[in-house]
Amino acid sequence: MNPCSFFWVNIPSVSVLQWHPFSAVVTPDGHSIAFCIKALKAGSFADQVIAQAKTNLVSMALFVGGPYGKPSVDFTKYDEVILISGGIGVTPFVSLVNQLPHTLPSAPFNTHIQFHWVVRTEAELLVADSLMFTAPLPTFVSPHYYVDGSAIDGSVVTTDGHTIAYTGTRPKLDKILSAESYVGKKVCVLVCGPPSLALSVQTHAYNAGFDFHKEVFEY
Repeated sequence: MNPCSFFWVNIPSVSVLQWHPFSAVVTPDGHSIAFCIKALKAGSFADQVIAQAKTNLVSMALFVGGPYGKPSVDFTKYDEVILISGGIGVTPFVSLVNQLPHTLPSAPFNTHIQFHWVVRTEAELLVADSLMFTAPLPTFVSPHYYVDGSAIDGSVVTTDGHTIAYTGTRPKLDKILSAESYVGKKVCVLVCGPPSLALSVQTHAYNAGFDFHKEVFEY
């Protein structure tokens, strides 16, 4: 499955006719996929799915169509890959990192991956806890977490006991996406999140001369 793939999902118990697109997350073991769903407003399809899931913890029948979509860049062809996500937009990049141990060739992998995730509250760092890549990460992946609703740095503990340290601010894009930091390197930037974040990252990436791909998600 390509990174950034999505599926059309139908849940008959919520609506027989409605199909909605959701990004798929390859689970850490590489054997299955999952969907991380966030309700952005009361009464929405996602809100109804979550409400029903709370009362039916065993199973929910669903139909999926896909996968569809792929990034406009092949991240394996770059020296540096910079992933920047906001809120629920993290799901495609979690999937990408989860797939790496199962899809990389036996030859040395020379790409360095930066994983930047910004959320509004520290609790949001745990919304995809069961789907997040497990520690220790490969040496070529550098994770960075941000809580822009916090005035101070801090940390949260996952259900498996790992600590996620975060910076109490938004990512400093002018430093992360500075051309001077990657002289002589081939760099691509992928962003997934709300339109304001995507536009800001796009502007910095283009100014630095980096290849760019975006997916637009709301927080």
